[in-house]
Amino acid sequence: ERIWSLGYSSPEQLSTQGIEQTQSSDLYSLAACFYFLLFNTKPPDCKQRLLNEPNHSFLELRDHYPEPLLISLDKAYQLDRQLRYANATQWLADLEERCLKSWFIGREPVMATKVVLEANNSLISRTHLEVRQYPNYYQLIDHSTNGCSLIHTDGRKEKIENSIKINNLAVAIDFAGSIYNLKQLLKHFN
Repeated sequence: ERIWSLGYSSPEQLSTQGIEQTQSSDLYSLAACFYFLLFNTKPPDCKQRLLNEPNHSFLELRDHYPEPLLISLDKAYQLDRQLRYANATQWLADLEERCLKSWFIGREPVMATKVVLEANNSLISRTHLEVRQYPNYYQLIDHSTNGCSLIHTDGRKEKIENSIKINNLAVAIDFAGSIYNLKQLLKHFN
């Protein structure tokens, strides 16, 4: 007996030709859940998608979410199961590969962060900021309780709302009043 849910089931779950459901079928459904969460609308049924009716690509959200995540969601949401990830391990490995390097910046203890700030500022969270390096950009992700600000080279200050993309590390970061040159801060840590 096949279980089917409108908008969340993969094409093979509707098949009457005995096509086996695999882990990739579950990943399709998971991507459909992300579709609902990120686009705030019910995902189109796979029958509609097979008829080429309009639907969103996750890449439409590249200004708001990390592009490698969106690319992976598009792959998991493919109608053709041969084009999807075979299993969750493969999906996670692909995400890891797209992110070249990550740094976690904060104050002690050392186990919680890779870059420990020397400032004795009690407002700096244990894990305050995460910096992810991707092939064409860096993503700054605010994990703090009281916020981080990006200080551009022209002196303009911009609050980091959840996350922000930058092209290079030649910026300063304001961690609750403690200001650090990001490139200098990270260059000694691999």
